[in-house]
Amino acid sequence: MNILHEKRKQNYIRKIYYCVFMTFTLKGLCMEKLEETTLSLDNVTVLVFSPRLAGDAKPMRLCSDTDDITNPLNKVTNLDERCSLLSELILLNKEEMLDPKFNRSLGMTEGYMYHFRLRGGIDLQFGAKHKIKNKVGVTELYGPWIEGVEPRTIPNFTYHDSEFGIRIEFNPNKVEDYSILVRFLKFYKKINPFWSQDLRGNKLFKVTRLDIAIDYPFEIDPSMFTSRAQKMSMHFNDHGIQTLYFGTRKSRKQLRVYNKKDELIEQQKLPCANDHLWRFELALNETKFIDDDGFYEDPFKYVHYFDYNEIVKLDSLSNTQRLILLASKGVNSSSLGFGIDYVIKSLDSSKQYKSRIKKELIEKIKICYSSVPSPTEIFNQQFKQKWDSFKVMFKGFIINETA
Repeated sequence: MNILHEKRKQNYIRKIYYCVFMTFTLKGLCMEKLEETTLSLDNVTVLVFSPRLAGDAKPMRLCSDTDDITNPLNKVTNLDERCSLLSELILLNKEEMLDPKFNRSLGMTEGYMYHFRLRGGIDLQFGAKHKIKNKVGVTELYGPWIEGVEPRTIPNFTYHDSEFGIRIEFNPNKVEDYSILVRFLKFYKKINPFWSQDLRGNKLFKVTRLDIAIDYPFEIDPSMFTSRAQKMSMHFNDHGIQTLYFGTRKSRKQLRVYNKKDELIEQQKLPCANDHLWRFELALNETKFIDDDGFYEDPFKYVHYFDYNEIVKLDSLSNTQRLILLASKGVNSSSLGFGIDYVIKSLDSSKQYKSRIKKELIEKIKICYSSVPSPTEIFNQQFKQKWDSFKVMFKGFIINETA
């Protein structure tokens, strides 16, 4: 009996320990409970102006306070050697600088020679491998003359070294301490002591990807319409639509609508404080300087919600339009917008007719938008303040700390 009692006691202690451990562990990992629709910057990729890590072969000059370990950089004029020495500086301090799960170089990527994962989940790449390609005209190829055949032309290109040799990718919601990144940039300053002079301009940081997430903390019907998406797809689970995709990974813009609560519980094995949680996640794959005003343009302006029950009550719909709506609803009962696009594209008619009938139908049903706050409304209310704060933070800890 004593042995049995002791085992029960030990199991009870283990359960208490586990509960306490999970409470403190998950507190920092799971999303806090949302009371209203919220916008956040979910992922950012930034290129930093750094010509001496992108193919420029000018000799290195070091600051007078350079440590002994960086003396070899005085003689380095080759990009491979520069990047190798900078990599060694990181690896010599890997316990302090690198994520414990990725405590070594992750090898080359498609565009960069070195790849590291810094503490805090900051993805760092440097040493641009490819040159920038620009089209500068065409050349006509004259072969044997053939009547009625136009001369063939080929484009002419120029190639030059990139000036952005550092690539940084991170999620601003998850990084709490940027000091490790600042330390790396100080290392780089020893390679290019004139960098502090370069940092006076406003074209030092290019954003090549920005993910904007909008979380809806209530149940929604993912029936939306986007007139600019050339490709759409959807995935299902036992409960219905799990994820909607508008556009592809290679698109200039890709919108993903998915059940965030299911993702937290099923994929990340984390609890969700909300009973319902849906996310609109837009990936902007455009290259702009960080101060470009184009970031404030609404990327959700072609995304709308519809209330199907209100649409069918409209007296202004023609028989053809009602049939299209009926067929659209039949494609999938939870995605009217996807269905409209699918049905109209399937019509055996000219491209002009399809475009016209689609435009007329959208014009009639646009008064039946759902009362759910649109992504456009949330973007206009919240994005500017959050993007401005991010810019001040990012530019500040780089310029101020490395100047």
